Parts: sequence; C-alpha cells; structure tokens
Amino acid sequence: GGTKGEGVSAGFKEYSLVSHLDAIHSWGSEEGGDKFKDLYKGNGDLKGLEAIVLEMDVKWPVELVVSKKAITKYQLLFRHLFFAKHVEMRLRLGWKDGMTVKRAKGGS
Repeated sequence: GGTKGEGVSAGFKEYSLVSHLDAIHSWGSEEGGDKFKDLYKGNGDLKGLEAIVLEMDVKWPVELVVSKKAITKYQLLFRHLFFAKHVEMRLRLGWKDGMTVKRAKGGS
C-alpha cells in the first residue's frame, strides 16, 4: 500500500535493506534460496523508516527497457539514500543541541 502517483507508489516492505541485500548476495550460493525465503518472514523490530520503499508499476512498452532487476536496484538505492538522509538530520539536530548546551555553559 501507499501513495499512488503516475506508476510510482510509496509503501512499506516487511524486511530491512540489510536483509534484502544479504538475500541478493547469497542468491547464487547453496543456502541462497533459504535466505531468500527467510527474507519474507518479516522482521519484528523493523521501524517504519527502515521499511519505506518506492515501487514502480511499469507498463508496456517501458517494461521492455526497464527490467525488474533495474527497479530492484533503484529501490535499494532509494532505501539507502533515504536512511542516509535520516542519519544526516539526526546528526544535525545532535550538533545543534550540543552547541546550545555549550553556549548555555558559557563556552564559545
């Protein structure tokens, strides 16, 4: 589910970015199939921020050019950059709070 646009929607996955990458990495190995099945069992401690993903509904003739593999790569990239932006915002707030405390104590 999510917000619908022109073929693009925002939704939530039941697995984390790290779990997804781990499953893709082990896809070719002997235990890869089992890890990929485990991926969809869900992750009880997954937060909303870690689960957000963009999904794209590709119709003909675009599906001839944009493959499912390419869409998966863009999803992984989006999830990574989205989380990196969250970390940046948290760091900025932490720095700002630290500077406020420093000024309150009389430091320069």
